[in-house]
Amino acid sequence: MKRLLCGTAVLAATLFMLAGCQVRYVEPDIKETKKITTITVPVTSVGSTDEDRVKPAVSSETSEDASSGKIPESGDAGGIKYNIIDPGTSGEGEVEKGYYLVEAANDKLPYKIVVAMGEFSTGGYDIWFSGIDYDGTVLKLTVKETSPAEGDVVPQAITYPMCAIEFSKLPAQIKVVNESGYEYKCVFTRLETKTADLELIAWFSDGSGEILRKTYVYQTADGTYKYENVTSITEHWGAAKWKDTIESYGFAKTREEIVEIARKFNSCGYLMYPNDNKPHSPDEFLKTKT
Repeated sequence: MKRLLCGTAVLAATLFMLAGCQVRYVEPDIKETKKITTITVPVTSVGSTDEDRVKPAVSSETSEDASSGKIPESGDAGGIKYNIIDPGTSGEGEVEKGYYLVEAANDKLPYKIVVAMGEFSTGGYDIWFSGIDYDGTVLKLTVKETSPAEGDVVPQAITYPMCAIEFSKLPAQIKVVNESGYEYKCVFTRLETKTADLELIAWFSDGSGEILRKTYVYQTADGTYKYENVTSITEHWGAAKWKDTIESYGFAKTREEIVEIARKFNSCGYLMYPNDNKPHSPDEFLKTKT
């Protein structure tokens, strides 16, 4: 009888615990899934492997790869087609933390963004894209950064972790953030030749000594203009090598707006054209309508 009572008590306690768990469970609020323009995935632990991160999801438009913590390898985000690629190497050695906007060797996806974590004295650091969103104006890229855990055995070498993505359309604005909310600055952007719907047509420049202010002007396919305000500083006193930092960029409808932007940036000293080493007056830019 004692054994029976004891077994009954244990069974009752077990049922009570299960009932307690049942009461605390909240059914998730499931809403109807519609076509989305944001592709984002949940974050996983630092232990995710390279093989996991490059595994594409079933659909590049709406699906998520929960096991890898990254967006599908290719897809469409709000009308911008993209493809994640190998960032390769900089060819310059040191790579500053930030993002780089350059031309891509792909006619269908002519633009490329490389996101760099910066310099580290060991291996074990990694970065990949975990989210992409385009609202018609701003292309927002979210990256996941990882670092070696305490006690991990890592190679003793200078490393520059990077990730890269090609995309089909140049948005009005680009924003790159990590999952903690840190916003990467644009370190370098240059589209020297005509690619798809953008062509460098001129740049304004002013300054002296070791610091120059420049405003690069690009012609778009629809007749408007994209500009980049750049500060150029020599690496050290007397050095011939300059370092460009993008201060701001945007779009303008008229040449008058571009000249006003250059004046406010203090870059409106003289005007230069591609393949022409002769300086020109900024007023000449207003007279040229083609």
